[in-house]
Amino acid sequence: LFVARIFFFLFILLFFQLLTLILILISLITSPKMAALFF
Repeated sequence: LFVARIFFFLFILLFFQLLTLILILISLITSPKMAALFF
């Protein structure tokens, strides 16, 4: 159970990283000037 909890936490962390990456890519496509602030 404890190991499963760690894996679940890592999965959530990875999911949020992917979500932020997708949001940055969308902003990069829509407006390059706004995306410049992220990098």
